[in-house]
Amino acid sequence: MRYLAGVLDLIELEPWAGGPQAPSKPDGNMRVMPFGERGLVTYLVLEPQREVYIVRV
Repeated sequence: MRYLAGVLDLIELEPWAGGPQAPSKPDGNMRVMPFGERGLVTYLVLEPQREVYIVRV
């Protein structure tokens, strides 16, 4: 759980630090960030609204 908490803190501070979900869309709003040994968070960045939504853990 501490790895998940760490990645959520990072997403809150720097949402664009994660890689694109689709390599064909490197500037896309859907991002992914690995954590721990096998974890992956998929999230959506809405820049104009300054919001981030977790889609899948």
